[in-house]
Amino acid sequence: MRKAHALLEAVDNTFVRTTLDGTGRETIFLPGSSLRGMLRSQSERIARTLSFDRAKPIGKPYPELHEYNYDAYTNYVAACDPLAMEGDETEPDETPYAAIACTNYMKSVMPEWLKQQNRQRAEERSEFLYQKITECSCPACLLFGNTYLAGRLKVNDAYSIESKGVDPRGETRQRLDFVAINRFTGGVRDSAKFEAHPHFHTTNQKLRFRANLTLTDLNLPKEGWMLGWLAYLLRDLYLGDLRLGLGKAKGLGKACGKLVKIRVGSLQPDLDWLNLSEGWQEETEQPGLLRVFALDLNGSSTFEHEKQLLNRYAAQYDELVDKYSRVRAGQER
Repeated sequence: MRKAHALLEAVDNTFVRTTLDGTGRETIFLPGSSLRGMLRSQSERIARTLSFDRAKPIGKPYPELHEYNYDAYTNYVAACDPLAMEGDETEPDETPYAAIACTNYMKSVMPEWLKQQNRQRAEERSEFLYQKITECSCPACLLFGNTYLAGRLKVNDAYSIESKGVDPRGETRQRLDFVAINRFTGGVRDSAKFEAHPHFHTTNQKLRFRANLTLTDLNLPKEGWMLGWLAYLLRDLYLGDLRLGLGKAKGLGKACGKLVKIRVGSLQPDLDWLNLSEGWQEETEQPGLLRVFALDLNGSSTFEHEKQLLNRYAAQYDELVDKYSRVRAGQER
C-alpha cells in the first residue's frame, strides 16, 4: 500500500496544498501569485486590444493586418512587453526601443540616474528616482508593479469557502495522462509521457474559492482609471474568459467569479466626497487608522449607483489608453 500510495502521488502537475488550521487535514488552494498573474495577463490583453485601434492607417476603416502601423503602436501601447529586452545578441536592432519591458529599460538607465544624484541627499535622491520610475512605468506596471516599483493591486491566496476545504485526494480529483509530440515527425516523443491531477466539480462538491483583491494608495481624481481597468478585468472574470494553471488549451483552468463585498477605507474622517449610496455600512468592529465602509452585494443593494461610478472610471481608462505614450530617454508625456 505504501508503494502504491507513493506512485500515485508522484505526478508531474498537482494543486498546491496546505494544512487547515487546528485540524491537520490537507486542502488545495489557489496561490495569490497565480491569481495575480492571471489578472495581469488579461489586463495586458485588454490594454493591447484597445491600443491597437490607434495603429489603423488614416482613411481606412477596415484595413488589412499588414497595413497597421506596428512601429508607432509599440510607442503608445498601454502595456509593455515583459520579456522584451534592449536588442538581441544576434539581431541587436530587432526589438523596438519602445517595446522594451519597463524593468529592462530602467535597468539600462538606472546607472545614469544614480550618477545624476550622486551628491544629493538620500531623501532628494529617493524622490528623484521615484518620479523617474513612475514616469517610465507603463499603466500595467503602475497597477501590478515591476522590479523597481511596488504594485497597487494585492491578491491574497484563495481558499475554499467550505470549512472542510477540498481534499487533495477526494472525489473531485481526476487523473489525466498526456504525451508530448515530436514537432518534426508528428509522432509521440520517446519518454515524454506526463500526467496531471486536476479537480472538477462533482454532484456533491463544487470547487468554489474566496480571495481578496486590495487596491492600495489610490488617488481617485488622478488614478480612477485603475478602478475602470479593474472593472474590465472583473467583467471578464464574471463571464468566464480567464484561464488559470495547466492545460488552458485543453479546456482546463476556467475561472469564473463574482463580487461578494466591496470595502472602501480612507484616512479622512469625512467620506462625503466618495458619494457613497445608502447601501454602504460603516464597519466599526475592528477600529484602526482607516474609516471603512462596506457594501454587501449579496444583500438587497441594486449596485446601480456604483455602476455609474465604474462607467465613469472606465471612461477615464479609455481616455488614458487613447492618449498614452511612453517616456523614454528623458522625453515627457
